[in-house]
Amino acid sequence: MARPKTEDLGEDFSYILRMADTDIDGLKPLATALTAVKGVGAR
Repeated sequence: MARPKTEDLGEDFSYILRMADTDIDGLKPLATALTAVKGVGAR
């Protein structure tokens, strides 16, 4: 799936994924973003 160009998105737009009662930033790399979930660490 092609990622939309940043100029196509408004500056206030953000991808948010809801997982395990936690909002995850969709613009971060997956491994980094998943650390926002309680109980998931970088290891």
